[in-house]
Amino acid sequence: MIWIYSLIITAMVITLALIDLRTMQLPNYLTLPLMILGLLVSSFTNFGFCQAHESIIGLILGYSLIWGVNFFYFLVTKKHGIGMGDAKLLSAFGSILGYFYILPILFIASVLGLLGGIIWLKLNKLSHQHAFPFGPYLCISGLIAIFDIVSNTFFIRNF
Repeated sequence: MIWIYSLIITAMVITLALIDLRTMQLPNYLTLPLMILGLLVSSFTNFGFCQAHESIIGLILGYSLIWGVNFFYFLVTKKHGIGMGDAKLLSAFGSILGYFYILPILFIASVLGLLGGIIWLKLNKLSHQHAFPFGPYLCISGLIAIFDIVSNTFFIRNF
């Protein structure tokens, strides 16, 4: 059953990454069901990746971290630096995987986003002040975390 759960999540996450690459938006019609799916599976089944309380804390922590970063960036620059779709996506990964995966996912996504963002801006001939999609890097990091759990390595969790 965990493989089916993982495949459903993977399909939704890949779809989100592709949409974000094309539109620079992460639609609620995919992020919100991921959050709910994580909460429901963690709360009512025995094949989730975490327990219910870890899922709830992960959901709140995932959103709060991105919201907080954006809030402080806005205080300094008077511009928003990251979209709330990214906050909802990290929140969804928190609800699916639990709170202990939030910081590793965010760290890996930030490193990948720094490198990928530079390439994105160069390929599109944009300056460093232009936005680029961060969702695909969150998606890659989240899928790495899921693979980490399914393969029983737990390298990322202990990162």
